[in-house]
Amino acid sequence: MRREGGYSMVEAALAIAMSAALILLTAGLGTMVNNRRFRDSLTTTQAFIQSQYSDVQSGINSRLADDASFNLFNCGTKAAGLNSSCYVVGRLISLTTSGITSSYVIARPSDSRSWPNQDRTGLENLTNGVTLYAVSDSQDDDAGMANINRSFGYGSTAVNAWVVRSNGSVERKNVNESNLLIVRSPVDGSLIIATNVSLGSDALGSRINSASISGATTNQMIAWGIENGLVGQSGGLICIANNGGSASLSNNNNVDLKELNDSPNKIKEACSNWE
Repeated sequence: MRREGGYSMVEAALAIAMSAALILLTAGLGTMVNNRRFRDSLTTTQAFIQSQYSDVQSGINSRLADDASFNLFNCGTKAAGLNSSCYVVGRLISLTTSGITSSYVIARPSDSRSWPNQDRTGLENLTNGVTLYAVSDSQDDDAGMANINRSFGYGSTAVNAWVVRSNGSVERKNVNESNLLIVRSPVDGSLIIATNVSLGSDALGSRINSASISGATTNQMIAWGIENGLVGQSGGLICIANNGGSASLSNNNNVDLKELNDSPNKIKEACSNWE
């Protein structure tokens, strides 16, 4: 008997089942690739922050020229009888919605003939007789001090920021208010880290408020909540702990950011390096 053209019910069912399996497999592979990219993004961000610690530690203190070759913050201008030389002392790491920005930090002493004061600690020198400025994107890059901007990539965004204080209390911060200051002591070269600095401004530029630097403490921590670019997937944390002037960083790519936002006491548990 000659078969009519077309497909039998069994053949059609098999074709539909195979198509469905291919669709599920493709979707699963896409999710797996996206999650791998998300993990890599957190790891890369952590490594970049670690590199900023290393750059500052390796001797970022550099005296800028006393002449007009460096025009930022009036560093090339001398008042009568004074030496207004400036120093590169560190980096300011700022969180943005799409990534992080690393800016050079410039120390401008009121009178560099008496700065640094060897009878004071490094922290005291950075909060007395000196103003710290962060170089911004809009300022001249006449000394090779352009900011470094690193994107999380793949649609990932920063949505939360927290400060965990030494007494265990947790403070929620706006994303654009979370900054990490890494500076090198002008006295002994040790690292001084402030995990919750605030910025102001004056006629010269973006000024780091000395009061927030004075509050630099050990065992104070910050966590940045990063949302996965793929809807419905777990978020991540970048965790930065200040352990006596040394870097202690980790990341967790499988957290429920809404749960952490509702129960911030769980943040410490989510960052394994905080024990």
